[in-house]
Amino acid sequence: METVSQKRKIALVVQRYGLEVNGGAEMLARTMAEHLKDRYDIEVLTSKAVDYVTWKDEYTADEEVINGIKVRRFGVTQPRNP
Repeated sequence: METVSQKRKIALVVQRYGLEVNGGAEMLARTMAEHLKDRYDIEVLTSKAVDYVTWKDEYTADEEVINGIKVRRFGVTQPRNP
């Protein structure tokens, strides 16, 4: 088995990511990340938003680990147009 430093790195970019986020693309990204994490060094790049209507920053952490996946979050700079 390869060590973390020997694994190839993959970054997945998705608009929202978290255990309480259940959208189609978001669920696919989470499933892929968790499936690949044993063979690759996976990092998810995503927003701090939970709600796709408001895009309000609800996550406070810039970085966290969810089910063994490194997640890096970025604040939303412009709210969604009504």
